[in-house]
Amino acid sequence: MIAPWTVRGLLGDLIARGAHPAVILFGDDNVVTWGSKALAEKALSLAHELRAKEVDKDGAVALWAPNSPAWIAAALGILASGRMLVPIDDLADPEQFEAALKSSGTRLILTTARHLDAISAILRTHNVTALRVDEEMRTSKDATLWPALVDNQAIDLPAPADNAPAILSWTSGTTGSPKAFLLTHRNIATNVEALRQMAVVGCRDRALLPLPLHHAYPLVVGMLTTLTLGTAIVLPGGTTGPASCGRCAKGASRRSSAFRVFMKHSRRRSTRAWKAAVFSASSSAHYWK
Repeated sequence: MIAPWTVRGLLGDLIARGAHPAVILFGDDNVVTWGSKALAEKALSLAHELRAKEVDKDGAVALWAPNSPAWIAAALGILASGRMLVPIDDLADPEQFEAALKSSGTRLILTTARHLDAISAILRTHNVTALRVDEEMRTSKDATLWPALVDNQAIDLPAPADNAPAILSWTSGTTGSPKAFLLTHRNIATNVEALRQMAVVGCRDRALLPLPLHHAYPLVVGMLTTLTLGTAIVLPGGTTGPASCGRCAKGASRRSSAFRVFMKHSRRRSTRAWKAAVFSASSSAHYWK
């Protein structure tokens, strides 16, 4: 009998897999591979740090960064800590970012040095603490460098309740104003368990994941489900067809087990739509209208 899915269970499985590739990133000049155990340990270390922080101790944590192994580790760490993950479009401008910040009520953000250059004043205005998730070793007075936190000893973390909020995300806004929606840990587990039973991929496969991870589909299906099945995630150097196909041609995918998405998404959102988001809930789905 397969145990019910939990993020803690996923991290335990990743540790047990040792050096088995979990995430492969194709950059402009090199290829970076994160092993399963290393990914889990980094996530657990961040989870421990988030549990210890006094900043809005049980509040939401925003994640504003491009697709990368560090993004995946950060998302896992936030979920494992019991806090709510608020992934923000890497292409959002400062005004859109501020609207999302107000909408989610977060006072803690994980981001990059590049974004910090544009939002320092916003963070000070809203009293938001920032941690950097990039590995660029440039100094920054506005954030703590996340790699400096990874040596903290991981501890047993309390399991989030099934109905606890896990992810606050936004629709793409293709046919109307973007709407934020809330996924609980049970929502995520239900999706992952259904796909796990289908066994669409396995530990010998690699899954090409070019979609931006702030969307729910690539986050839950492309990332969490893929890692659960033991499949290595391949992050291409770009999201365009030529970039993705080029990575496959270079051997990024042994068997083209890519998760395909048949939808369009808008990369620009109106600020008014972001500012209009206010919380309301229903019995099975949680929307911000």
